[in-house]
Formats: sequence, structure tokens, C-alpha cells
Amino acid sequence: MIFLDHLYFGCTKDAYGTIAAEFKDKPFSKEQHVVTPDESWNGLYVSMRDGTYFEFLKERRANNFGIAFYTVTPAEEGVPKVVLEHPALHWNKGERLTSDGRFWFNWYSLNEYRNLDLPFNFWTMQYSAEYLVRKNKSLEKLAKSPYERIHKIHLEASSSLKSDFVKNSHFFGDKIFHGEDSSLIYIEGIKIVILWQNTDTSGLKLTDFDFGNSNQTPS
Repeated sequence: MIFLDHLYFGCTKDAYGTIAAEFKDKPFSKEQHVVTPDESWNGLYVSMRDGTYFEFLKERRANNFGIAFYTVTPAEEGVPKVVLEHPALHWNKGERLTSDGRFWFNWYSLNEYRNLDLPFNFWTMQYSAEYLVRKNKSLEKLAKSPYERIHKIHLEASSSLKSDFVKNSHFFGDKIFHGEDSSLIYIEGIKIVILWQNTDTSGLKLTDFDFGNSNQTPS
């Protein structure tokens, strides 16, 4: 079984500045520089009471959207159940290390998770046993967050991206529904709506989001 870990949206310089100013000095939101042995990035991280978080990436994966799941089975115990349940799917696999070279997590996706140009990026993370312990211990602190949970995300995207979106989200199962002009992802009470537009643009537009006690619409 997989659970929601976090979502991200890649921001342009101007969009990031607007959102960072909105969350400036607010509790349980922080700007962070993340370093791994092969790359690094900056972002604003907003933590929810339920243990999930939203990541606004700074000038990285601009106008792209991602959903990360995780398994409660640590990587040391073998291939995650979601992969075993869908053996016919073409899974890509890799790993992330911490800045000091220790194992952090394995990732599994139907596209290439490391590709920075993916409009939609969906993957499952299988953390190390050590990291899972730290993650579970953090829940008590997160209970004080002013942000209840991610309630909704609204996006607009070119209809030319829909076929790849459908293919790469196949492992969502009954969490996803497709209509002619929209797709709905419903995960653990979070409603993600994608409106398909007749445009040629390759990027997405984040039009609305709601974190419970906080409701901001980017300009």
C-alpha cells in the first residue's frame, strides 16, 4: 500500500517570490537548500498536520507538477508491493543518497523521475528504515502546524499532455478519474483537478491551492 508523501510545483522566479513572501515567517513553512551527491535545489516547504508537505521549487522544474508516494515497508525489505502488484508496467528505478552519501530512498516511476523537464512527475519512494523512524517521530511536532492538510490543488494544462499523464499515473488505480476536459485525482481527502486546455504550451498553471487554514491563489 502506498501513502501520499508530498506534492511539488516548480515555480518561475517571479512566482516563487510571490509565494515565498506569502509564507514568510509563518510557522511550519521554511525555505531550504537540499543537497545530494549528484545535484542540489532550493524550495519552500510547507508542512501539514497529517505529515504530508507541499514543495514550491525555486526556478527548478518550472511549471511542472509532481506527486510523491511512499511505502511503510523500508527499502531493506525488498521491492514495494505497488510494483509487485503491477508487474506488466514498465517501472524505472533509482536511488537517492543524502549529502554525506548515505542511502535515503529508492524511487520507482513509470517515466524518468530524474528528468527535470517532465510536466507531470509521479513516483513512489521506499525510504531507508532509519529515515522512516525519523519521519514517524516528526508527526507529534507536526500536529501543531496551522495547516491542516492539502485540501485541493487546481491546475491547467495543455490537452496534448493528457495521454502521457494517463499512462504515467496508471498505478493510481481508483484514485484517478478522467473526463473529456478534466482529470480528477482524489488521494487521502485531497482533491487535485487538472483542466485540459486547447493550447500549445508545454507547462502547467497552478491556479488555486488550499492548505486548510490557509488559502492562497498565486498571481
